[in-house]
Amino acid sequence: LQSGLWISPILLRVFALWAGWAVYCCQRRTMTSQYFGSSSMLRLTRPVFSHAISVDPEPPNRSRTVSPALLLFCGLLLLPLLMTGILSFQVFDYNTGVKDAYTLAHYVAVLTDPYYFEIFWRTFWVSAVTTAICLLSQFFSFAGLGTFKVLYTEWAVVIALVHVMLPFMIIPIWTSLQKLDPGVEQAALSLSASRWTAVRRIVLPQVMPGILSGCLIVFGLCASAFAIPGLLGGRRLKMVATVVYDEYLHELNWPLGATLALILLVANLLVMLSYNRVLEGRYKKSMGVA
Repeated sequence: LQSGLWISPILLRVFALWAGWAVYCCQRRTMTSQYFGSSSMLRLTRPVFSHAISVDPEPPNRSRTVSPALLLFCGLLLLPLLMTGILSFQVFDYNTGVKDAYTLAHYVAVLTDPYYFEIFWRTFWVSAVTTAICLLSQFFSFAGLGTFKVLYTEWAVVIALVHVMLPFMIIPIWTSLQKLDPGVEQAALSLSASRWTAVRRIVLPQVMPGILSGCLIVFGLCASAFAIPGLLGGRRLKMVATVVYDEYLHELNWPLGATLALILLVANLLVMLSYNRVLEGRYKKSMGVA
């Protein structure tokens, strides 16, 4: 069997063993605490002379008990790292896949190929520039020379949402562009149409369904976003989803939270349906569909 086939069963067995061992350890600790608690209460209610003949049980040897947190750390971090390290030394063939043989050819290829050197250089260069900008921002803030504060502002939420939602806009538009016939645009250019005219009169009407789909998806996800506004906006910058969360879990005012959630849903639907109707009407008009 190849390595890719036995990685998943081994991980499943390891996590099953860890879960069983964690449950066993928790039950053992619970029983031990209950036993010692009951025995201490019995010692308090017994007469004084009973201590002369009573023998306290020896405490269990807790050094043999493995902490479930340690098992979780090993199962989620150390074991994948170990398996990744072993996999990096295995031989790979494009015809048969990973083989049960070991080699240093992968490390030699990465360390000697200029292609990988350029990739690593670009990665560390971008990381270094980002770190330097963050450091300069904090230095200017401490020196009283002004600050470039972005965290806990609307701009932080907008930047993060754009970073996360950009694929949801790109994929529908790219799908619509893939369906276009390049000859139509070339024909418009051959008839003395400018590039902007060809895009506006030929390309844009045909990709309008993709633009509509992308806008609806991004707007709906952004309007109901919770994690990004909660993390980057802070406690003071409220959005509807974060207020619903506060009403449910902090204020325990579930009716008000449900009211806010339903109003957000209705408002979101009204905006999206209106936008859909307007753009769909323009699309049909531009395409000559009644």
